[in-house]
Amino acid sequence: MSQKFKVCIHYENDYGYIAYDPDTKAFSVVLANAEKKKVVEDYLSTPKTIEVANGKTIHDFASQTGLPTDSLEFFQNNLARLWNDTGVLIDWSHPVA
Repeated sequence: MSQKFKVCIHYENDYGYIAYDPDTKAFSVVLANAEKKKVVEDYLSTPKTIEVANGKTIHDFASQTGLPTDSLEFFQNNLARLWNDTGVLIDWSHPVA
């Protein structure tokens, strides 16, 4: 059994978190702002095609397509793009218990 991945999020002065379970591929969003919570849930439930570094050089990228929940790595790569599409910021350095 793997451990859940959790990351802090915030929108304006509203702090919450996103939790993801790689075993079940399920996620949950905790945010008091119901409108932004729904936007994040919709974002993470919709298939995406994103460009990700393929590890050879800093100039080489490859397209990946799927649901953000397909894997932990793809989930995290999609979270890195969350701000641009939703206005909800991922606070990578803020610990979540």
